[in-house]
Amino acid sequence: MLPPPPRVLLILGTDASGKDHVADFLIRRWAAAGVSVEKREGRLSASPADPRPGTERKGALNHAMEALFLRCLPWIRWLLRRVLPRLLAHDVRRFVVRKQAVIVVSQTDLRLAAFLDSEFPAPPSASRPWQESLRRLAAVPGLRVLLLRVSGPVRERRIRHRVAAGVSDPFDRLLLSDAPRARRFDDCLGRLATGVLQARVIENNDLDEEDLERAVAQALTGPPPDGGSARPEPHTAVG
Repeated sequence: MLPPPPRVLLILGTDASGKDHVADFLIRRWAAAGVSVEKREGRLSASPADPRPGTERKGALNHAMEALFLRCLPWIRWLLRRVLPRLLAHDVRRFVVRKQAVIVVSQTDLRLAAFLDSEFPAPPSASRPWQESLRRLAAVPGLRVLLLRVSGPVRERRIRHRVAAGVSDPFDRLLLSDAPRARRFDDCLGRLATGVLQARVIENNDLDEEDLERAVAQALTGPPPDGGSARPEPHTAVG
């Protein structure tokens, strides 16, 4: 049985971890219990998301921009180190907590920081500006963070399915072509999410709906990773 939604639920994970699937499942379950939840993508302050899955929303321009970003990464990483923590802090400042609960599928600046951490020495997320921005994010009232992780074979199978369906993007194909790189990316995002943000981890390896509901319920009601007490929510459970 799911608890009520937190005021802000941020779902993190690398490509093909099932972020959209989990978000849509939770929105349906909470809607069936009479609770409306808004879905956003990429940033806390974003507008309501297009209902299509993320890979299907991306057009040719988005794919071209991702490919250009990956090609230019060695030359712009110094700029990203400076800009990304400021963009994260700006996103937090713009976000307004409302009465309606919000699910945010990924956070672009966190995702890029984890990717930079996995690609280059001296990880940018260890810098003081990054740590300050992470603390600001962690202080958002009512925030809960879920980190979805999948095994390498599951990730590869899901991305191959996207490729066959013609909906893969450059990041998908990069991770499919380089399994060690994909593992590093997943590990770095895991360190970012479970540190200051105290994300609860769900191993999302093809869970059925019953197992997924159980895993989310345990993640939302259990203690944070450091063993402290979960922040209480002033609600009762919903079925």
